[in-house]
Amino acid sequence: MDNKQPNDIAVVSKFEGDVAAILEEAGRVAGKVVYLPGNHDPPTLFDRDEAPSLCSSAYNIHCRRLRIAKNLVLVGFGGAPPAFRQNGVYCSEMKL
Repeated sequence: MDNKQPNDIAVVSKFEGDVAAILEEAGRVAGKVVYLPGNHDPPTLFDRDEAPSLCSSAYNIHCRRLRIAKNLVLVGFGGAPPAFRQNGVYCSEMKL
């Protein structure tokens, strides 16, 4: 998702639909899916209290934990820190 459009409802809805389709397919193969949104996913997936339920077989682990065995717990913190900066310019903006 383009970070320049995080508040465009139509764009966010489209990308939520894309993510839901991928999760549905993964759920058909694996049964249950645990996912962690990244920095190119819709910002709504990072809402701890009101993240959308994109499909019944998927669990968004952002800012949550999930015990998967007696001594094994998954903890999720999605997204990404700002890119590398050199002289005030992010590397994605630099000419390589």
